[in-house]
Amino acid sequence: RQQARNLRARKWSASTIAQRLSSDAKWAGQFAEAQQQLPARQFRAHIDAALADHQVTIVRGETGSGKSSQVPQFALAQLLAQASYTGGRILCTQPRRISTTAIATRVSQELGDTAPGSSDGLVGYQIRFDARAHDANALVFCTTGVLLRMLADDPELNDVACIICDEVQERTLELDYLLIAMRQLIKRRRGALRLVLMSATIDTGVFARYFGGCPVVDIPGRTFPVQSVFLENVVQMSGYALEPGSRYETADAGPEVAGLDLDRAGPGLDLDPQPGADAVDPAFVSPRAWAVVSRMRADTVNLDLVCHVLAGICGTGDAHSHSAWARFSRSAVPHGAVLVFLPGIREIRALCGMLSSGGSRPLRASVIPLHSAFAGDRPAGSSMTYTELAFAPAEAGRRKIILATNVAETGITIPDVTVVVDCGLANQAVWDRARH
Repeated sequence: RQQARNLRARKWSASTIAQRLSSDAKWAGQFAEAQQQLPARQFRAHIDAALADHQVTIVRGETGSGKSSQVPQFALAQLLAQASYTGGRILCTQPRRISTTAIATRVSQELGDTAPGSSDGLVGYQIRFDARAHDANALVFCTTGVLLRMLADDPELNDVACIICDEVQERTLELDYLLIAMRQLIKRRRGALRLVLMSATIDTGVFARYFGGCPVVDIPGRTFPVQSVFLENVVQMSGYALEPGSRYETADAGPEVAGLDLDRAGPGLDLDPQPGADAVDPAFVSPRAWAVVSRMRADTVNLDLVCHVLAGICGTGDAHSHSAWARFSRSAVPHGAVLVFLPGIREIRALCGMLSSGGSRPLRASVIPLHSAFAGDRPAGSSMTYTELAFAPAEAGRRKIILATNVAETGITIPDVTVVVDCGLANQAVWDRARH
């Protein structure tokens, strides 16, 4: 460990980051403008002051504020600027592997590294079964479990100068145990270790009291106009029909469906909503569409309907591309990536297979599964992993369809997403008292 500290102390200095960025044309053209638009950049002075004056700091930033990628860079710049820098490291935790690797890759690019974990780079990451952290890396992203393992091996973490815990609102067993250990550790290493807690949604009073009244820096987020389109609206516009005996059909449709005329046309939807409207008016939904919705199972993701929806958004070149749903999608969101929220890996694999096979409706889109199970995989003929493709611009004339769980809701930010398809279900672990 001492050799690694000496290596970092010799290699990095206060001018390292500035020299890199001033000579990096890619950074100047691709990242500089994007960074300046992040709200976190506007609050750098407040964050720097809190880090310099307090051992524990809480940063509460709304989703998309840039806290996960920018605050570690602020802490790194401050650490390297110390006149007596002795090679200490910054550890930044994320609750999930996919967000750990994605954020580490982004930060390494912004700091001018060739790749995370390179011998001449500032940034590395370490997750289960995949460690890309060189002794020279001064900023290392890792999962909560990896940091707990480090604590077991070295309870004092003597080569660590700052620990940043992101997404602390999740309050998992691992994270709660880590915070207990951190409170004890900062008392033993008073003045020698900094701790930063970050979250998009957090009860700052509880955490501030737990750590002895630490300061809180609030970072506002960015808001964008959003138009909501609900299930019944999609069924109406797309003309989706639930086949009799389908596995997505409920066993008991209910008495309210029996009296509806399923062949009744009903009025069409307004394809040119009023400016500022946040939802398509449900009054325009026909009885037939209501009947189809009433027959659907609420406990299962209807992957057939999801494919139907995506075909209208991305275009297939067949008659379906001229449906009311396709016309509405093209007029409302003609460009950008599509993010699909699914409960878990099983649904992601199933939908990925259905979309990739194409069938009679080949999509004009690239299907990208965003999950830790695919983190290191590459599609055929590509030099980039699925995770890298999710953040890269789409090919000319094609859209990206990103299949993810709710980790993409707060853990990561994909800047070019313009459409979100939310299936409304999520996997959640609960305690069963009867079965323990």
